[in-house]
Amino acid sequence: APTWPSGKALRPMREVDVLYDNLLALLEQLEGLTPRDIVVMTPDIESYAPYISTVFEGRQDHVRKIPFSIADRTLTSEGEIAAVVLKLINLPGSRLTVPQLFDILEATPVSRRFDLEDDELETIRNWLVETRVRWGMDERDRERLGLPGYRDNSWQAGLDRLLLGYAMPDDGGSLFNGKLPYDEMEGSSPRTLGKLVEFICRIAEFAGKMARPRTLGEWRDELRMMLGEFIAADDDSARELSAIAGVVEEIGELEGQAGFTERVELGVLRSWLSARLAQEEKGLGFMTGGVTFCAMLPMRSIPFRVVALIGMNDGAFPRQSRPPGFDLIARNPRRGDRSLRDEDRYLFLESILSARDSLFLSYVGQSIRDNSEIPPSVL
Repeated sequence: APTWPSGKALRPMREVDVLYDNLLALLEQLEGLTPRDIVVMTPDIESYAPYISTVFEGRQDHVRKIPFSIADRTLTSEGEIAAVVLKLINLPGSRLTVPQLFDILEATPVSRRFDLEDDELETIRNWLVETRVRWGMDERDRERLGLPGYRDNSWQAGLDRLLLGYAMPDDGGSLFNGKLPYDEMEGSSPRTLGKLVEFICRIAEFAGKMARPRTLGEWRDELRMMLGEFIAADDDSARELSAIAGVVEEIGELEGQAGFTERVELGVLRSWLSARLAQEEKGLGFMTGGVTFCAMLPMRSIPFRVVALIGMNDGAFPRQSRPPGFDLIARNPRRGDRSLRDEDRYLFLESILSARDSLFLSYVGQSIRDNSEIPPSVL
């Protein structure tokens, strides 16, 4: 079997480029080798995932394109529903700007929930520009933020103009009760307008309700309603929605386990939910028929014909354990206590044993700042 020297690259993007070229060479040289026989592991899959996607998806030559999948990514990093959930719970107390709400509306799970097509989203974008909507639900919303209470350039002012444009005939820009109707309503525009009005009304109601402190059980109920009102999953995202719903149920379970029935501020919920979704893995992408990219985990000592380890930088692997100063167990360790460094040393040996035909090692060996040498992992 061919052996490959360890390689060093100037930056992770170039490192993945070199990996791609070497995998092509291995697929040509090793008889019967297929992409499913290759696993690529890295200590920090979240940092390398964008570079992997760019290099492996960006190849135009379909003959030389290598199928791949990325495993061990968290919902926060890859999940489309999790990103929308975090944006929604950050709305209460904010200015409700046009970029904020339109970013949520054009997200696939939300646009699917409100049955909006791409051309309808473009129509809504043009409406918001032409009616000069900027921020704030209405004048009362601005007063709650301690600002002057005026309606101009708010969401309500924009909707008033759009609804008047639908209800009144085009009479050349005449005012009605001090408001200028938007006269360019035609075709299927009224149906699209109804969807926009429904979305904005739900956002206003949601932002108002979420601003009040609640018990953990009440927060669970509110988040359940949020998922039902704003999210619609398809076959590809049903698993993610189920995982997020499970995290929401944990909130109610915590109330019973801790016996804590006091009201909790929204900021506490935001912090807990963000941290929890950052830990929840999507659970897809391992051994799907192409090259498998994954994190270096103890359960990954599965034999592959080709094992590649990238990102083997000094300080990145083995992981450094930096316990807090008040950790008395770490200050006085005993035999049998967990050691991340020792675990990674053992994991590295297991990875070598898992390679049946070829082992590829690479690391970022030069500084992107001054081109100085950077040592590889001591392992």
